[in-house]
Amino acid sequence: MGDMKSQLLFCWDQSHCSTTGFYTVENNKKPLMFKELVKLWDKDDPNLPWEKREYNESSSLLVDDSPYKALLNPAHTAIFLLHTTSVIRTTIR
Repeated sequence: MGDMKSQLLFCWDQSHCSTTGFYTVENNKKPLMFKELVKLWDKDDPNLPWEKREYNESSSLLVDDSPYKALLNPAHTAIFLLHTTSVIRTTIR
């Protein structure tokens, strides 16, 4: 992300994810997790830099490369990017 990272309001890591107790099909050592936007909107973590319900489904966009992580979110609140290696291969051709 380079210089643009400082412009993000929030960067999601595994500590904010919901665990399922299952593992991904691609890697049986990688936990299957969900990124539930309602946890952000309801400010489950008091250290988040906004007020409860300051953001909602009309003002949030989850960007990820794994669609399954957004299954528990409302429709139209996520976009899914290609894996970096796919983008590089497409660009080189």
